[in-house]
Amino acid sequence: MSSAFLKTHVLFLALLITGFLPSAWGKFNFRSENYFSGRHYTLETMRLDPSNRIFNRPDYLGNVDIRPEFKLTYDIQKFILRPRWTYTYESIHYSDTNSNVPVSAGKMDLSDAYLESIWTEEIRTTIGLQVYQWGPAEFLNASNPLFHLNTQQRSTLFKEKGKVLLRLNVDYSKSWNQVFLYEPITNGEKPWIAEDTFQAKSLVKTEWTGESGVDSVGFVFGKEERGMGFFGEFFNFSPTEGFSVYLDSKHTENSPAYYPDANLYGTESLFFNPKIQGGRASFGVAGIRKEWSHLDLRFEYIYNTGGWTPEQFQDAKATLIQKNPDTLKNLARFASPGLELLGRGYRYLSMRFFNIGKKDNHSIAFRYLMSDADSSGTLTTTYDWDFNNSINVFAEFSGSFGPDESELNLIRQQSFMVGFRWSL
Repeated sequence: MSSAFLKTHVLFLALLITGFLPSAWGKFNFRSENYFSGRHYTLETMRLDPSNRIFNRPDYLGNVDIRPEFKLTYDIQKFILRPRWTYTYESIHYSDTNSNVPVSAGKMDLSDAYLESIWTEEIRTTIGLQVYQWGPAEFLNASNPLFHLNTQQRSTLFKEKGKVLLRLNVDYSKSWNQVFLYEPITNGEKPWIAEDTFQAKSLVKTEWTGESGVDSVGFVFGKEERGMGFFGEFFNFSPTEGFSVYLDSKHTENSPAYYPDANLYGTESLFFNPKIQGGRASFGVAGIRKEWSHLDLRFEYIYNTGGWTPEQFQDAKATLIQKNPDTLKNLARFASPGLELLGRGYRYLSMRFFNIGKKDNHSIAFRYLMSDADSSGTLTTTYDWDFNNSINVFAEFSGSFGPDESELNLIRQQSFMVGFRWSL
């Protein structure tokens, strides 16, 4: 189903519902969050892309992001519609012609559109375009194959687009619950794995939660990318107040990713071949967390047995500069290889200070990710200030560090953003 088809029919449904509902449907709410920001980039020359024609890295970027929400409730039903309109303006410098090219684009999209029904105290359903995640970790939800890691997800401007899901929640008791999820069609976004054809996904999640609401353990199983079977587990344990240890992991019957291997031209290309990376692939995060009145501190370790080895990473980079019929295909597969992270081991530190200042209206966060393979890393620093009930001012620094063209410093850039959010 195309993205345009999906958006047109959901908007039509929304108009139909809001225009012809009986007067008994008494509660309609509207709100909107509107973001206005500008970002400046400091770029270094890349050997893989000296002219900037491959990655098209901008020098400057201006952004307008309008996010309205319409909510209609009646009895056991709740309908949520969240359209999204974005406008971006970029200035891109191409060193081969020493020219700056302005690029602007607007986009209308839907991030969420779903109907939630609470049938009994134990059973509820949610149908439509929605985001559904779980797990105790901050950096990622490894046991969830429906929503994948996005390196920008801790940015102030990031908004996850929903998937078309049929969801059934069953609460057997205060402690035990199950969730049944089915994704029958695509949401119109490009595939997470380059050139991969969409296949329906499904899963069952079973979770136990302790009386405190903090301790929990859960299990997941189902079908994920390329129709592969998987199972996962997660838990959170808090031996004392404010301190917890946790795990979130997934195990797939084989890795769905592309790997470098010999091609027909005497070099290497990126291929999907389970024989290259045989055996079960495990991906997960383990962490510890300590909370104080104004500080949330986490340390997490991410492991990925299906990730590229350092040698495979170098071979994969080499496929981008070879001159053969596979080059364009390799570029697409390198950008979307079917790996949440390219390597096999990472360390992640998060420090979030909140409710600081005389009015408790400032917050600042530092998040650092480092690769075990080559010690490259990324640092994201975010700051926000609640100026009043409707205006929030924010700033953000994001940068990559490490050896030239190392894994997390491949693009070799730093950026600084300022902006504000106006809430209606």
